[in-house]
Amino acid sequence: MTGTAGIPWYAENDYRKALSLFEDPENLPKTFREWEEQAEDTEAAYRRRGFRVFRVPLAPAKFAAWCKRGGLRLDKASRRQFGAMGARRMASREEER
Repeated sequence: MTGTAGIPWYAENDYRKALSLFEDPENLPKTFREWEEQAEDTEAAYRRRGFRVFRVPLAPAKFAAWCKRGGLRLDKASRRQFGAMGARRMASREEER
């Protein structure tokens, strides 16, 4: 294994709300279906390169609160940081079992 990768993962019913919160909604597909297809392609690409991939649930309100606590913007950089942190946490839990 090369390492871990975390992909922020949206519930279908949260996607529009998430887009409305983000400072950069133009960086994401307009519809959940388009986003889901893109995210699954990204996930497959990571797996082909030997990464353990985790789908890190991103609930809009919780993400906004997390950004506020950390003094972070609601943008792509923060989503990536959130995904990486979530992947580390999820991988750690797996290793404890």
